[in-house]
Amino acid sequence: MWKQQDLTNTEAIAKLKDLAEDIRMCMFVTHTTNWDLHSRPMSTQQVDEQGNIWFFSSKQSNKNHEIQQGSHAHLYYMDKSANHYVSIKWSVTISQDKAMIDKLWNSFIAAWFPDGKDDHNLTLLCVKPHEGYYRDTQYGTMITLLMIAASAITNKHMDGSLEGELSV
Repeated sequence: MWKQQDLTNTEAIAKLKDLAEDIRMCMFVTHTTNWDLHSRPMSTQQVDEQGNIWFFSSKQSNKNHEIQQGSHAHLYYMDKSANHYVSIKWSVTISQDKAMIDKLWNSFIAAWFPDGKDDHNLTLLCVKPHEGYYRDTQYGTMITLLMIAASAITNKHMDGSLEGELSV
């Protein structure tokens, strides 16, 4: 049977950091002023101590333009093989903070910014989560799979899932 466990403040940040940094890739969805949905895969660089989620982005990208127009958005993380899922509602700011760029820079990002850390189109997106929802496993993937198999055989519901709201 799944277990409901809502998390707040530092517990919510720890769960968000654990899941988002482990999964890494998310669908970054913006809602335009016309409520059109635009989604694209983005790579999480870091979840900091306050729960902010950091991404690199181009100043010229559609997402930066949509954010400047007052976009609302969601982040969706999913690792089906590990049974980890997170959805986050957020507000976002665009930054060109050199210290943070230096801290988060890596060779993978260089593929998108040929002038490196000094590229004039390089920006950071700082996502400030407001609320979210997660689904995880209580016992790890292998035990959860065994529980699902036992459930199919015994006809008793037991999947070992853990889920709840995240309030940062």
